[in-house]
Amino acid sequence: MYGLLLEAMFDALRERHGDEILEEIRVAANIEQHEFIMHDTYPEEVAIRLANAVSMATGGRVNDIMTHFGFHFVSFTSRYGYDFMLKVLGRNLRDFLNGLDSLHDYLRTSYPKLLPPSFFSENETKDGLIMHYRSKRKGYTHYVMGQIQKVAIMFYNTEVEIEMLEVDESAKGTHCVMKLHFDNRGFEHDLKQKLVRPKAPLEIKNKVLLDAFPYHIVFGRDMVIKTLGKSLMQLVKDASGKRVDHVFEMVKPPIDFTFDEVSAHTNIMFEMNARVKLKKRAWKPSKDLVEAMEKYGPRQHVLRLKGQMQYIKQWDCFMYLGAPILTNLKKMFNWGVYINDLSLHDASRDYVMIGTHQSKELQNALSQQKQRTERMEQLMSLLRIERRRTDTLLFQMMPKEVARTLRRGDAAVNTCQAFDAVTVMFSEVVEFNKISAKISPMAIVELLNVMYVEFDALTEKHHVYKVETINDVYMVAGGVPVETPYHAELVCHMARSMLESVKAMKNPAEPDEHIKIKIGMHSGSVVAGVVGMRMPRYCLFGDPVNTASRMESNGEAMKIHASETVKPFLESAGFKLTRRGTIEVKGKGTMNTYWVTDYDGVDPQMLMDSMAEKSGALTSYDMNDEYGSSITYSDIQKSHMSMRSGFTAGSSTVNVIPEQPEVDNTELIEKQRRELEERRFEEMAKKGGGTVRLSGSGGRGQQDIGQVEVTSCRSGTCVLQ
Repeated sequence: MYGLLLEAMFDALRERHGDEILEEIRVAANIEQHEFIMHDTYPEEVAIRLANAVSMATGGRVNDIMTHFGFHFVSFTSRYGYDFMLKVLGRNLRDFLNGLDSLHDYLRTSYPKLLPPSFFSENETKDGLIMHYRSKRKGYTHYVMGQIQKVAIMFYNTEVEIEMLEVDESAKGTHCVMKLHFDNRGFEHDLKQKLVRPKAPLEIKNKVLLDAFPYHIVFGRDMVIKTLGKSLMQLVKDASGKRVDHVFEMVKPPIDFTFDEVSAHTNIMFEMNARVKLKKRAWKPSKDLVEAMEKYGPRQHVLRLKGQMQYIKQWDCFMYLGAPILTNLKKMFNWGVYINDLSLHDASRDYVMIGTHQSKELQNALSQQKQRTERMEQLMSLLRIERRRTDTLLFQMMPKEVARTLRRGDAAVNTCQAFDAVTVMFSEVVEFNKISAKISPMAIVELLNVMYVEFDALTEKHHVYKVETINDVYMVAGGVPVETPYHAELVCHMARSMLESVKAMKNPAEPDEHIKIKIGMHSGSVVAGVVGMRMPRYCLFGDPVNTASRMESNGEAMKIHASETVKPFLESAGFKLTRRGTIEVKGKGTMNTYWVTDYDGVDPQMLMDSMAEKSGALTSYDMNDEYGSSITYSDIQKSHMSMRSGFTAGSSTVNVIPEQPEVDNTELIEKQRRELEERRFEEMAKKGGGTVRLSGSGGRGQQDIGQVEVTSCRSGTCVLQ
């Protein structure tokens, strides 16, 4: 298959969905090329794999997608001047369809490896005709249907409805019989007007007529050859008096070579191959000429003819008005044909000479194009590597979906989203200014780098989001960008892990002491997103940010300072809190605050596993599926529902999956909460009782129910009071 067809398919997808979606479909279809050289050949299955990938991504039928590809192909080739060739193929659609074989024969001069299909029509009426389509390929019937529909609309302003009557796909290829319903005015009015005959018939001698066609064949109803053209007689030995089907093989149309079958298909082109070997040359060419021509390959002995069948009523015979298929001088040399053997009245002589000259120029142009394409593939490979690096860095700076939104060119404000239940935490190095005064700037950088690398690893472990760092201040949030009812619990586990990790970090200013931090946290509603244009960052806006910062600044070394708002969330999760008392908070007045002192709940790893398995929190941080063949069809289908407008091709439509509504994960969150509470009660049962605080989720938030006493636990069942 030539790259022209595949490039047209890529263009159809690019026009409909854009470069980004085309790239992901290309990867899903396991197609290495980013673009195709139009005159290069590629495996036949590439187009089928591409159609299947589109089908899996959109939910559309493969047949409808192939119809759209064929529909778009006509428009695509018009950009390269092929529309003029299609326009002059016939005065009407009927003439165009009858000339399709001639069109493919012409295209073989530019695409010598073309495997042309065969078309012929029958049973014409004023309302349409029946067309037979044969091809060595399988799976392209609907592609051809799309091409016919587009040509009818584009050049003849005619709507065509195609009805499939019969499809036979075998190892030999495809044979399809289709009925075309359209306004067949060409048949009704017979636009091909015949010349007006004179009153007195013109008389012409047989010899004059036969000499005018040097490659003719005349045969009667008995299929016996009556006479051959003088040039054909030089090539085919002793053919007169033999059956024409014994001397020549019918190639096109694919019908039985009988007198009746030929009579039924006189309106199409006939192509035949000689079954007998060609005569040897009457002269011996020079050694230099032989060496010059041998570089084109060994001599070919099969003569190919192309022409039309004309019935001569007076003879009750068919006269085949043929000519040899010669695309270059190589074939002429191999067959022993000379320019003078060709008819003066047709363009065969000019085609051979011009074709040979242009073939060399075309080969040079294709060679240069191939070199440019190979260079482009190398640059594309380097570009993919660099893009992977930049995207990896970008996804570390902001959530993946937010980054993709910005990369599509959407305004930054469109990334902003409200979150009803979020816990914000700040941490700060105690006496950082004193430490900085005693050590070098490079030592400060090394200290913060060691500490933040450790903290970054903890954010991945506890499924919280790192918002930013400002000097020695480290800010994280739970419940954003992935909502979860365990936002406070996750952040508090993160805080406890941070306190443990700094115990192993020595204070560079006081080697006998370790680094100390203080932590503050608060819960509430925030708005998260990217604002501004330069140096974009994913930021949180709302009172919880300010209050959490105040909790940190009013905290103490190696302690977790929590507000009264976050207290019920933590107690319901099994954390122990001690009331600090009422303190004066800048900008907030007096507040009741608490120290987080201990944890008596279930193993935190159970929560982490539950988050990873069911809530899907990890997907926002996973970067493994951004490139490579690991992307699946379902990934494309879920991530790119922007492909929701249908393919339209003539009278055929591909139904694409409609836009998906926003997913309500309230039920999933509630299920997680219940399962986790059951585990906690099981742990409580093993310990023989205790006090727990219950909470329930409503909407996106979480509501405190109150503290209850577990009076007894037996066999995993707890009695509450």
